[in-house]
Amino acid sequence: MGMDLDLYVYDESIESPHLSRSFQDEIIFDWYLNFESFLSDEEIKKVSPNTYGEITIGEKQPFEERDKSKILDKISDVTTGNGSLNNINNLLNDFLIISEKVEDRERDPKRLKKILKKIQNHLIDRSFELPLVHSIFKSKELNEEVGSILIDGIEGLIEGDLYHYDNYENVRNKIHIKSYNDDYGKIDFYLDIKPMIKFNDTKYFTKSITKAEQFKKEFEACFDFLDQAIKANKKVLWEFG
Repeated sequence: MGMDLDLYVYDESIESPHLSRSFQDEIIFDWYLNFESFLSDEEIKKVSPNTYGEITIGEKQPFEERDKSKILDKISDVTTGNGSLNNINNLLNDFLIISEKVEDRERDPKRLKKILKKIQNHLIDRSFELPLVHSIFKSKELNEEVGSILIDGIEGLIEGDLYHYDNYENVRNKIHIKSYNDDYGKIDFYLDIKPMIKFNDTKYFTKSITKAEQFKKEFEACFDFLDQAIKANKKVLWEFG
């Protein structure tokens, strides 16, 4: 089951931005940014979206270690598509005070904008070490992006966004060409990124961008929305589900 991240106002008087699953997973759920290194605990709490339609406002009883383990297992099931948010909610209800009231779920747009801006600035400032995204094109003008290549009749997908690899430090400046489905693993190799690469007697041209560049439009869409909310004196909802 997929999860969508939504930024909106309750009366829907301001058009919400479209936010990709990548923006949610990498930027908001802190895949590799290490929020603790540049955000306070309060800022991390404020930028973390609540489950759609409800928010935790207190505790009924403290969690034991075994309870935390159960919850983490269920969260893992949901993020991998093998479980339901209802399973998590049912377990959490035994420990947490959960409110569905809009006034409890709403957030200050000025505060949220400030935190998102800090995250964007961190992406820019640390771009020399954070993940890169590589693309391959047929022409020097970077037209016609290539998503796969045929090798002995087998399709090898071109993967240039390898942030999730365990050995990312070793593949930061590489692309991975790999086959899947019935041909899984028959093609599996890396190419170093250069302005021009040659493969199967064909020249290809590459472009690399930072994560700050990849998510620039989505940050700007959030800022535009939040500015409109500030101008209209409205609070915002920041939820996923």
